[in-house]
Amino acid sequence: MQISLSPLTQLPPVTGAASREIDSNQLQTPRIAYLVQRWREIKASGRIPRRDDFRPEALWDLLGQLAMVDVIPGNPPDFRYRLVGTVIAAAFTRDPTGQSVDSLDPAMAALLRRDYNMVLERLEPVIQRVDMVRDQKRQSYDKVMVPISENGDAFDMILIAASVLPD
Repeated sequence: MQISLSPLTQLPPVTGAASREIDSNQLQTPRIAYLVQRWREIKASGRIPRRDDFRPEALWDLLGQLAMVDVIPGNPPDFRYRLVGTVIAAAFTRDPTGQSVDSLDPAMAALLRRDYNMVLERLEPVIQRVDMVRDQKRQSYDKVMVPISENGDAFDMILIAASVLPD
């Protein structure tokens, strides 16, 4: 599916959002489901999935739909966007690469902070169906968040993939 994006500054803000967890077999995009499958295969082999296990050349068709978040230790931890694909940036109405989750709209930041903390608490994939309202139009997307490691010692990043669902 080809997605046409308006310039980020021209998109109206999100006025409502809600998410619910779903099973991986409910994902409507096979390439997003692949991330969960790949993560589970690596974890089952007895090691922590690393960033290098998800190489850009293997995910080239998803690059606009990916984000990578660094976990900044603390109590509570902070989350900084290392990479944000264009589709995800459009949902934020701007590109937050290099910025903390708290740089976003406060309601959006609270929702994402809750999601990212859930990933850290479980240390396994979190899979959601998200419904949001923008300009009085409902839009749904599937979101996968998997904890990964920079060096294989501890989970210190979250890889996110999102796929907009057809109306």
